[in-house]
Amino acid sequence: PMVYAAGTLSLATLEPLVHLKNLETIFHRYLVIPVEFEERLVDPMVPKKLPKGWNSPEPISETQILGESNYPINPQHPDLKKISIGKPFGFDPDSRLGGNR
Repeated sequence: PMVYAAGTLSLATLEPLVHLKNLETIFHRYLVIPVEFEERLVDPMVPKKLPKGWNSPEPISETQILGESNYPINPQHPDLKKISIGKPFGFDPDSRLGGNR
């Protein structure tokens, strides 16, 4: 099992857009759960260790790991107790994301 966290609310909002078949789904109310953790708990991305072609101009999976960061969290990892989980709050994405103005 894996929980996906984003480094920013904007990334958390945009991430589902690339996976949705119907953009109307984005307008459902979301629940945001803030988390905080020390940087030392993150395995860093080392460019020299990235797969060949990671910097290709084509939108390949190797390039999708760059930019703002997502943080996969393993709920069974022993360091999970070192993550601070905040109070959830509701979030309504801006309707302009679906092209409505």
